[in-house]
Amino acid sequence: MSGPIQTYLRLLFTEAGTSVTQDILPDLLSFSYDDKETNEADEISLTLKDPTGKWASKWKPDGGEVVRAYIASGTVDGKKGRELFCGKFFVDSLRTSGSPRVFEMRAVSIPMNTPIRRKMITKAWEKRRSRASLRKSRRPRKSSSSSIRRRTRATTAKTRRPKVT
Repeated sequence: MSGPIQTYLRLLFTEAGTSVTQDILPDLLSFSYDDKETNEADEISLTLKDPTGKWASKWKPDGGEVVRAYIASGTVDGKKGRELFCGKFFVDSLRTSGSPRVFEMRAVSIPMNTPIRRKMITKAWEKRRSRASLRKSRRPRKSSSSSIRRRTRATTAKTRRPKVT
């Protein structure tokens, strides 16, 4: 590739894969793709200028709607490189803000109705009084006197210096 480099974006909505790229491009302010590590959901974010309310009212995807995202690099004269399939995402949040008005859509790679999205990971202290839990966690480790003697003997043996004659 020679000449200035440009990034190309292709978005397909719904299970049928309807392309909305040409509709979105004139109002596109930013697009981001977050490829997270294992056990975390990948994310895409799309920000559009919306001075007339076009995106926030008339065209508004439902929560959970499927979005497929592709990005490619290429030259300004239209020569595209290989296309990267970012993944299949599900619309998670829609937000309108600011003056001038902008519309933001976030989508994640895990469907909304998947149990992993609703699972809250906490450490449960059921049927325990808080004072008892604190005492147990602050209690010093028990050690027998013989093990303490063994440790001190080993330490003193290492620190003794040989006699110089």
